[in-house]
Amino acid sequence: MRTFLLVSVLIFVAKTGAFSQPCCGAAAGGMGTAGARMGLGTAAPGDFQIQFAYDFNYMDRLYDGAARLANSDLIRVIHTGILEVNYGINRRLSVAAMATYMGQEIGSRKIDGGRQVDYIWGFGDMVLMAKYRLMNPLAWSGWEVAAGIGPKLPTGSYSHTGSGGEQFGMDIQPGTGSFDGISWLSVSKNHLFISNLNLRSGITYRYAGKNNSYQGVRVYDFGNEIQASTGLSYSFYAGVNWDVFGFTRYRYQGTDMLDGNPVETIGGEWLFASPGIGAAVTQNLSFLLLADIPLHHNLKGPQLTSSFRISGGIVYNIPARQQVTLAHR
Repeated sequence: MRTFLLVSVLIFVAKTGAFSQPCCGAAAGGMGTAGARMGLGTAAPGDFQIQFAYDFNYMDRLYDGAARLANSDLIRVIHTGILEVNYGINRRLSVAAMATYMGQEIGSRKIDGGRQVDYIWGFGDMVLMAKYRLMNPLAWSGWEVAAGIGPKLPTGSYSHTGSGGEQFGMDIQPGTGSFDGISWLSVSKNHLFISNLNLRSGITYRYAGKNNSYQGVRVYDFGNEIQASTGLSYSFYAGVNWDVFGFTRYRYQGTDMLDGNPVETIGGEWLFASPGIGAAVTQNLSFLLLADIPLHHNLKGPQLTSSFRISGGIVYNIPARQQVTLAHR
């Protein structure tokens, strides 16, 4: 897993408030922002949010620059489980933690023409983040601005090997072995032009660190990364509260360096359309389903990228305990 990315893939806001602008997320190499796409936003004071999500990413498109290459041998399938917890300290400040568990199926052609499939399973890195609401939509005509900052901790393994004994590259590993700094900014507007039409946009920057013990003694320096998203969501009631949404998501990944030399097959830019739908079944229970549709790639060297991708999540909110004061007669 190359990096734990941070998110700015903006999901949507259900009328119950269970969904909000995303915070932070996890990514592995070509997996790209699984946690990001499913991240929670700021929590209400005293509320405790728990999200369980699953991301499926099927990769068999091979690109060099903007040109698609013929590919009949390489396939990569990534399954990612995401757990995020989010707690509201007060009206402005909340804290979050996100962890992932990832499984990969990596298919390739052997020299003798046979088919080789390797499997990798393991925990990824962990993200911690403090999030601060700069503008409250109730006081600013529906506008909300929130920002966040925090570390990515190197909790995942980065030494998995294939069936032949060779160590996989860092774009395959579930962990990175590096400490990263993450910053996040989200801007939203409720009831844009008409009732229940909402604007969501945001940007995340990952200042990547180094792994100083890659393959024992080598130094692996990860490229910095930026992601930006913008889109609209529309809320309506039909038995439960529904949201339909569509976003455009841009991602740029800088080139990694190994012992001071560029890694030729890592880095580039991606553009996706991300439609989806969500439902707030109760005031504290919500569901989400979304997909990624590739629109454009410009990659540095031959790289596999997503052919199709779908994610789903469940969010449960444990509200703050209400205190009732009884008057004395």
